[in-house]
Amino acid sequence: MFDNTGRKISADTDIKWSGEGGERGEIGLLPEDHAAFVAGNTDLLPGILQAADQAPPTAFSFGHAPNLYWLPYLMTGDKKYLGYMESYYRKFCEKMSKPYDNWVGWQQSGRYLAWTLRQLVQLAYLEKMGLTKNTYYLTALSNAKKYYLNNVIGASKDKPYYDVWRVLAFNSVTYKSFGWTGWMESMVGQVINYTVHLGFDDWLPIAQWQFEHLNRRVNLWSVKAVDNDHIFFYDRAKKGEITDYKSAKLWATTHGWEDVTEYSVNIMNKPTYKKWDKDTLFTADAKVDGRFFTYRNRAQYAYAWAALAAQNDIEGAAEIANLLREKIDERGDRWDYKNYQSGYPFSIKKSENFTPQVWNPIRDDKGKVIKSSWSALPISSRDNPHLLRISNLDPVGEITALLESNGFNTSKMYGYSHVKGTFTAWVGQAFDNYSKVVYYPWGGGHADSSINGIWKLDLNKLKFEVESMPSDPDLQGSEWSDKYKKLGGNGSFTTYMDGASVISYVLPDGRPPSQHTYGGVAKVGDVLFTTRNRKYAYNVKTKEYSVEGWKKNGSKFKTSIQNAVFPYKGKVFGILKADLQYSGWNKLESAESTNILDIDAPPRGINFVGQHLIFQMNESKIMVMNYHKKSGKNVYSIFDMKTESWGDLVETYGLPAHSYTQEMQAGVYIRSWGSKGSVLREFSYGSLRGQWYLLDLATSQYTPFSFTGYEVQAGTFVGNKAFIADIGGIKALFYLAVNSKVSEVYVMRIQ
Repeated sequence: MFDNTGRKISADTDIKWSGEGGERGEIGLLPEDHAAFVAGNTDLLPGILQAADQAPPTAFSFGHAPNLYWLPYLMTGDKKYLGYMESYYRKFCEKMSKPYDNWVGWQQSGRYLAWTLRQLVQLAYLEKMGLTKNTYYLTALSNAKKYYLNNVIGASKDKPYYDVWRVLAFNSVTYKSFGWTGWMESMVGQVINYTVHLGFDDWLPIAQWQFEHLNRRVNLWSVKAVDNDHIFFYDRAKKGEITDYKSAKLWATTHGWEDVTEYSVNIMNKPTYKKWDKDTLFTADAKVDGRFFTYRNRAQYAYAWAALAAQNDIEGAAEIANLLREKIDERGDRWDYKNYQSGYPFSIKKSENFTPQVWNPIRDDKGKVIKSSWSALPISSRDNPHLLRISNLDPVGEITALLESNGFNTSKMYGYSHVKGTFTAWVGQAFDNYSKVVYYPWGGGHADSSINGIWKLDLNKLKFEVESMPSDPDLQGSEWSDKYKKLGGNGSFTTYMDGASVISYVLPDGRPPSQHTYGGVAKVGDVLFTTRNRKYAYNVKTKEYSVEGWKKNGSKFKTSIQNAVFPYKGKVFGILKADLQYSGWNKLESAESTNILDIDAPPRGINFVGQHLIFQMNESKIMVMNYHKKSGKNVYSIFDMKTESWGDLVETYGLPAHSYTQEMQAGVYIRSWGSKGSVLREFSYGSLRGQWYLLDLATSQYTPFSFTGYEVQAGTFVGNKAFIADIGGIKALFYLAVNSKVSEVYVMRIQ
């Protein structure tokens, strides 16, 4: 369980033992790549093992010491990794001039305490199993526990400094502040709770005692100061009271908690800070009023501390963990593996009851989703249709970013919905089953969007790409008229209007205008084309565009809007209709053909008046579903492209009464659901918009349907943007949802 950040996580084989480079991914309860492995990126293991083949050097930074050997030993049982762990621990002790069985002392605080204790508790865990060469780890852990219980926690509550000291004990003191409480104290908190997790329950009182620090930070100082770096008291003292280490400690032990503050007076008096909502995290990673306040990941470290404490049932920890998670998400921070140092966030549910809602695909070094990642998806059934959102797959956001990075001036996007409109405005798609690429050519049109680029979704990589950039409205020699820029001159970008108000079906640069493409999108061989008005085509190999008029029965023919076409072995079948044409069935002999042929029409009862759903069931069959208004029946028939013949008209039952204008519905056939398979159907318009029904072809019965897992958002006029693909050794349903609120892609494994 984790929030994928969208950046590639690779095994870290270049360990900076000296700690240069600041807050590297190797710092933490687990290194970042190890945490990612625990969270599901199993392809990282070879690189993790490679990095762990190096012995710890004589000198290294104790504040940046990586937990390099623990996971490799657990995964392999190779004793060399255990030997490195034992050597590593001895070097800690020798650095501190402490005996191996009693290393802890008051000066061991912050990261020096956190990483030494982390190493010790792992070795103590293994010593209990009789696996270590040396046998002083359990003794050392016991001595550390006694030290903190007797010398720290056992301080008398009658002493005036007790309430302050109890939450500062694990931090080094300077004469101006107790340092790094928003950072190192969280690291210590994670390790102490990790100690309890590994079965050393006698450390629970220490974890409870130390958690009071975070409790005070959240509930006394408020959320806006929870991710501070230091807590201060120097400028709260009278002049001359604190001049050095000794006087600072004396002052801290004789004053109450109210005299210790989250920031220095100078910072807290800054106008922005004073006015900031106390229940909102403060601005991070930037200067405010000329001063730097905090780093973005400090609150995430605190969250990880609270999350682990919550799993130890420490009072108040669950509430703080949930609060911090909410506030961090609210601020818009990027969650990454490093700040989930245990490999998982807090959940009040037991892990066996957790059902994931987001899938984080694992990719190889070329960006391709690896087969084991596909195989890790749960197989859904009719009784448990487990749909997952694919993490960091944002159609609108990715295409917008790609346009900008490739130099397209976004101020030249005319219309009211820009890139979003290229997905939502009655836009179809073409899925190339051979390359596993989905194409979205020149969508938009009307008043939605003027940009006429070609987008594609590569299922192998689960990544959106720009196949062809949109036309440049200001390209010298092919400039758009001002009339066209103003909603096409006639309220629509679907046709071009020049300065003299002359209408054309092609832009000045010879390319198709943006338009509502409906279901009339197909890719046959290298040719991608749409069918509305003209045959607009693009060759994915040569990158050339063409615009040609349609012909039918030897005459020019203008197609209308609600078309749907499907390829089969170089030919194309479907409905290529004119205005006010509600029946018929058509064929193109090849991808290059512009000659529309009439072939056998579907059975009486099937028509195309905007109440129909047409989709490709498999390689050779098309299903046409319709409401037959005259009889009041819901019916379907299946067309076989191989034999060019229709099946019987079949009546279905179970749909509620509804308005039947249902253009651009979603429909997929799932053969493994039922003896004859089932059709999963989403209504995308009218009174049933966003509702799903499952049609069992054996019984002809519809039943209401809902997914488990992620709460699917209804796409706008989704059309065939719900489809099934064989990919990575599995069969899965993909569903693209873009509307005013979301831009997401979902997946549900079927086989």
